Amino acid sequence: MIYAMKKLFFLVPLLLLTISSCGTIPEPGPPVDTIVNTINSAIRRLESNSESWQKVLEETRDKLIKEGQSTIATEVSNVLTRATSAIGIEAKCYTDFLRDRTKEDLIRLRAKLTKENFELTPVFCNPTPSSIDMNLPPERRPIIEIAGYNLTKNSVRVFLVNEQGYKLDVSNTLDNPTHYLLTVNLSRVPLGKDSERFVFEFPSQEEQSIAIIKESAKPPKEEFSSSRIRITGTINMNDDEYVVSDQNKDITVDTYVDVSSGGNTAYRWEDCVGGEVQGYLDVQMQLDKQTGVLALQGTAKYYEGTRCGPTNLRKIHPFDLKVSPGKGEVFQAKLSDNEGGVTYNLKFTNAAPEKAIRAERVPLNRSE
Repeated sequence: MIYAMKKLFFLVPLLLLTISSCGTIPEPGPPVDTIVNTINSAIRRLESNSESWQKVLEETRDKLIKEGQSTIATEVSNVLTRATSAIGIEAKCYTDFLRDRTKEDLIRLRAKLTKENFELTPVFCNPTPSSIDMNLPPERRPIIEIAGYNLTKNSVRVFLVNEQGYKLDVSNTLDNPTHYLLTVNLSRVPLGKDSERFVFEFPSQEEQSIAIIKESAKPPKEEFSSSRIRITGTINMNDDEYVVSDQNKDITVDTYVDVSSGGNTAYRWEDCVGGEVQGYLDVQMQLDKQTGVLALQGTAKYYEGTRCGPTNLRKIHPFDLKVSPGKGEVFQAKLSDNEGGVTYNLKFTNAAPEKAIRAERVPLNRSE
């Protein structure tokens, strides 16, 4: 007797463990056929399209609860919750997407009760984006989103196919954020210039593909082989005298200098007033062929002595300007003392060749 009780003591837990491992087990109450009939009724209602799937699932859940099947009612409630949270997915698929999905969930639940064989069929809806544009920067094409259901990482394989037809398995980049969404992480895919498309393979369904739009050939960068600098403004010269009247010279400047890329172009101006005050302007010009920017490095000088020429340097003013195509930069400097001076008020304008004003070179008004 004692031996029989001990044997029963060990057999009962083993029996319970065996039962619990068989899937969804109806709770004590109505027979399995009654529960299956309730689920079949819900499936037929979904197939008729006469009622909303939400209403069908809610009433089926409530009926199962009344029948004492709270465990199965909870599974129906989970189907309802998942479908409700995925209402936005329907716009990416088709009108009855969620109705079909919930119907399949109920068929799968029925199969667990009746021990039927039930094979999941992946449903592949429209991908987002519908193609991969390689002209976009990587941050604007981070993932492919595929709406559908039964799209698990284990039921789908994805390949990157090149122009020669070689298929590279990139299934390790798949992820399942939700029951209704599959994603491909493009940052982990070795996309190349010969990549042609993504191919998705399913166990029992025709393959699906997404095209890859190749990167367009970029036009060569515009190069500036030459440009024209226009120099406009005034230079005022003054020689202060103690005995005779001061002597002044006002010079209007309007001239052009053609500058070629790949070297320096020099521009020089000089003039004298009163036989004593001398002004000099030296400018070295370089054209950047990629940007069309003109780099100007110059020096303005003022001399004063007993004759014209560089006899006695009084003031010097170096300058450095960057002039973009179609733009102008101003240089101003007043170099003077109690015996005279030179005031520079000039503008350097960079006219790209296609925008240049074609005019003959205008010499500076200068004394020979």
